[in-house]
Amino acid sequence: MFTYDDGSFILYRYVKDSNRPDHVKVYTRGEYTKLIDVVSGEIYEVEQFEAWEGPMRQKYNVADVVLIPGVFRKFKWS
Repeated sequence: MFTYDDGSFILYRYVKDSNRPDHVKVYTRGEYTKLIDVVSGEIYEVEQFEAWEGPMRQKYNVADVVLIPGVFRKFKWS
């Protein structure tokens, strides 16, 4: 994962031997409703859940994306 000052980030799955596409869950604590692929415009819906972190409950948003080995994908929360 490579992050940028504008809030976007790039995900990359390295190519090793017989790698296949893989599902990756991207988490954030921000109040977002979707994750956008900046290049293709594809929109990923966000699921919300809560989890305990020590004595406090934290709210998270998660999106599931597919990464293909050797392909850079740029995303931004919205």
